[in-house]
Amino acid sequence: MTSSTGVSLGLVTYIALIFSMGALGIDGLLPALPQIAADLTPDAPNLAPLTVSIFVVGIGMGFIAGGPLTDRFGRKRMTLIGCGIYLAGAVSVIFAPKLETVLIARALQGSGAAIAHVAITGMVRDQFSGVRMAKIMSFAMMIFSLAPAVAPLIGQFILKLGDWRLIFIAYSFYGALAIAITYFARKETLLPENRRPISPKAIWGGVKESFSHDVFRRAIMLQTLCMGLVFASIANLQQIFEQAFDRGESFPRWFALIALMVFLSSFLNGLLVEKLGPARVIKTLLLVQSVNLVVGTTAIVLSGIGDTALFVVFLLSILGVFMTPGLAAGNLNAIALVPLGHVAGTASSVIASISTLVGAMAGIPVTLMFDGTPVPLMLTATTTTLIAVFVSRKLTDPTSHAPLPVSGHTV
Repeated sequence: MTSSTGVSLGLVTYIALIFSMGALGIDGLLPALPQIAADLTPDAPNLAPLTVSIFVVGIGMGFIAGGPLTDRFGRKRMTLIGCGIYLAGAVSVIFAPKLETVLIARALQGSGAAIAHVAITGMVRDQFSGVRMAKIMSFAMMIFSLAPAVAPLIGQFILKLGDWRLIFIAYSFYGALAIAITYFARKETLLPENRRPISPKAIWGGVKESFSHDVFRRAIMLQTLCMGLVFASIANLQQIFEQAFDRGESFPRWFALIALMVFLSSFLNGLLVEKLGPARVIKTLLLVQSVNLVVGTTAIVLSGIGDTALFVVFLLSILGVFMTPGLAAGNLNAIALVPLGHVAGTASSVIASISTLVGAMAGIPVTLMFDGTPVPLMLTATTTTLIAVFVSRKLTDPTSHAPLPVSGHTV
């Protein structure tokens, strides 16, 4: 089935299904952290959030390994393997007797989600390029963005039915569903002659070639800045809402609203990217974002307005921050991979692993600087966005829209 925009709804929904593994694996577990702490680490409850952090680390490691593997063994096979690892990690947590075992299983689960993510990105690049790829990824992001919006609410609902391990039973069913759809409904898109050997020389050659393109270097810098800002926001929003604005109890509902900005921005990008081009969309986003953050940060630093008004200013600033994934992520990948279709798996894994690992680490100092106010996060967001505006100045739209020849074209 194809929508009025000319995009296959089946393909877009499938991409979103695979991409959502990571978001659900992070946000769906947040409501269960108190239970995990009481069950596994009652004497050290601050260790429970490691179950989320180690999942992100696993994602980063999976991104590193996934690229060369999917360029060698094919997109469908590595999607199946990634989903299988995700499923195995979830099942392992169900029977894990202690925190250390849970952490190992969570790292495994995160790496599986990342491998599947990279394989799917390569699958899309095998069939599309440039603006067409950006449009497809935008609509996939639009569906995917619902995952972080509803995941905490789903987690809360599951906890009403049982203990925290029930969430991992749900993860297991999700992984099994992804395996079934991949096996029965998708075909391999990487031709045998386009497969690359796995060797240090071949991998380094792909990485070196990727970084030889200015557009790739700029895209990876921008993706890292954007992901760092989003990770820093996610890591600090709960305590800001609770301590600075006394809205901790209603945070899941506010977070759902914030996450829905990814949905709206992805939909907007799908409408605009063909008319304006991905580079212009990104530049416009960053300029608007910088103005929004400068105004918001100035108001918050001066704090000359009432608590409710200050909360509105902060909320508007954060809503702008969460427009970034929808308007930038898919476009940056599409721009970066235009000259790199023959090493799409390796190139996409480089982008994903660096932006995820560096972005996740960038959130740590912001968390350590937290002083009970939103000021550290707002200052970081403003500085990061201004740097991104500078980096994006020479970002150019792709000049080629032709995909590589593929077999099993099912879209």
